[in-house]
Amino acid sequence: VKAAISALMRYLFTIFRGATSVAPIVQALSYALIMLGVISAIIGSTLMLLQRDIKRLIAYGTILNIGYIAMGMGLGNPGGLSAALFHIINHAIGKALLFMAAGAFIHVAGSRDLDELAGVGKKMPLTSAAFLIGALALAGVPPLNAFMSKLLLFMAYLEMEWLAPLVVVIVITSVFGLLGYLKAFYYVYAKQPTRDVAHIKEAPKSMVLPLLVLASLCILLGLIAPVFVEKVIAPATSSLLDVQSYVSAAEDF
Repeated sequence: VKAAISALMRYLFTIFRGATSVAPIVQALSYALIMLGVISAIIGSTLMLLQRDIKRLIAYGTILNIGYIAMGMGLGNPGGLSAALFHIINHAIGKALLFMAAGAFIHVAGSRDLDELAGVGKKMPLTSAAFLIGALALAGVPPLNAFMSKLLLFMAYLEMEWLAPLVVVIVITSVFGLLGYLKAFYYVYAKQPTRDVAHIKEAPKSMVLPLLVLASLCILLGLIAPVFVEKVIAPATSSLLDVQSYVSAAEDF
């Protein structure tokens, strides 16, 4: 998912940067990214609420978050690109966490259907806790990691006065996303089981350990976000916009 975004960023903001002959095309693509990002965020967050399959629900969450990344890219300025780059990292961690946790639930329950997974989470407290952290992180709940990248995106749009109304899309789709993720958590943890779950046990350590590592990263990156943005994201954004250094590196290669 992220490889295509990285390539698109390089073309739009490094390779074509300063090329006056293609400037109108780059501008049009930037507007298209904003529009498609908004549409993706709205459709992805809405369809999350309708899913009965836990993996499909998480997948529509990916569409939602790719929409945010596209919205940041479309701005084409340091603020928007920093938000997009940071959200790429945060979403990669959170999405991996949710899919792996869902995989653990499916592994022990033998089903992807939320009704069939009802009550399984209570028998798997570590997996459930990790899933909840990932869900809250991607929904943008502070002080977790994706909240900070969404905040950067929010601020970047407020700075572009004529695009500022689009912050409403970020807020509303974040609420829909939160409801979608909490729906999944409610089913697997709080909903009354529809079948016997007495035999269900916590997932093997080999599955739980990666979940705990990723959940810890969601918390850690949220807490150190200002430093991480300054030391990692800001230099990456500068590199993305530095045409001459990219050309020199390509020539050396």
